[in-house]
Amino acid sequence: MPTKHSGFMIQGNRRSGGHFELVVADLANERLAHSRRNIDDPELSWGGPRFFGTGKVHAVSLIQSNFGTPGLGNLELIARESNRLAHYWCEDRLPFAWHGPFYFAHEQVSGNPAFIQSRFGVRGNFEVVVPSGDSEAGGLYHYRRNNDQSGLPWMGPTLFASALRQVDAVALIESNFGDPGNLEAIVRVGDELLHLWFDGSIWSEAVPFFRGAAGVPGFIQSSYGVKGNFELVTPLEGGVMAHLWRNNDDPALPWSAPTIFGTNLPHQLEAVALIQSDFGLPDLGNLEVAARMGSRTCHFWRKPQLPFEGPPLEWHGPTTFMCETNLT
Repeated sequence: MPTKHSGFMIQGNRRSGGHFELVVADLANERLAHSRRNIDDPELSWGGPRFFGTGKVHAVSLIQSNFGTPGLGNLELIARESNRLAHYWCEDRLPFAWHGPFYFAHEQVSGNPAFIQSRFGVRGNFEVVVPSGDSEAGGLYHYRRNNDQSGLPWMGPTLFASALRQVDAVALIESNFGDPGNLEAIVRVGDELLHLWFDGSIWSEAVPFFRGAAGVPGFIQSSYGVKGNFELVTPLEGGVMAHLWRNNDDPALPWSAPTIFGTNLPHQLEAVALIQSDFGLPDLGNLEVAARMGSRTCHFWRKPQLPFEGPPLEWHGPTTFMCETNLT
C-alpha cells in the first residue's frame, strides 16, 4: 500500500478505526510530548500530552510499525537531537511506555528526519532520510535498519543529492511505483521544492516543481485516482499553507496549481504533518493536517476530491488546538 501519513502525526490501527497519534518536541523542557485524539469519543477530544524522552529535540518523524502485537504495532519515532539521530518506540498495550533514546547515526545531521517502514526486505526495513549537517558534503543521508537481521542493525548512511548543497527539509513515502515500491522524497532547498525517488539501487536526480515554500512539508500518496495521487501540503511565508497534488494517472505526471488555506493563522507555520484518515467516504478518507505554529499545533481537514466535483474543495480549520504548552 502507498504511504498515507507523513511527519509527526499518524492514524494508528488501535481499536475502532485507530486514534490519531501526534508527537512534537518541547524544546524549552528538553523532552517530547505525545498527544492522542480519541476517535471513540463523540467529541473527538485530544488527550495529553504525555511527556517522555530526554535531550533537546528539534524535529521528529512518527510511524506505527509491525513490531509488537499482531494487528496493532508499536509507535516508533526518529528524533533529531542537535546534530544526531535517536530512535524511540512505544509499546502497543498498557501502560503504553516509551523506550529510548537509542542513538544510531554518528554523522552530523540537520533539518528534520523523515521516517517510514518500507516493503524492502521480508519484515520491511526502517528507512530514514535526513539532511546532511556537513556543509561541505551537502545533500541528504539515507539510513536503513535491516529488520530481518538479528540485532536489527542500522546500515549506512548513503549520501545522495550532494549537488543540492544545503537541504533544509525533507518528507518521505514509499509509493506504488516500482517493485516493491519506490521511496519518494520531497526536499526543500531555500524556497524551492524538488522531487527525488529511489528504486532500490540508486537515487534519481532532483526535479524541481514549486517555489515559495517554507518550513517542513507533509507528503503522502492518497487513494484518490486510480493509481493514487501524490498529495503535498507545505507552509508558505506569511503563515499560510499550500496544497498541491500530482496526477499519477496522467502519463505526464503533472503537479496541480497550489490551493492556499490556513489564512486565519496568526503566526508563521514551521512544519506540517499530512495523513489520509478513514473519516469520509469508504476507501476515500479525508486529508488531515497537523500544523506546528510556535507553541501550538492546529488541525485542518478536507473531504475527498472526486473527479466530477470541479474546483478544489474547501479546507476546514483550524478546528482545534493541541498541546497548548510551551512546545516549540
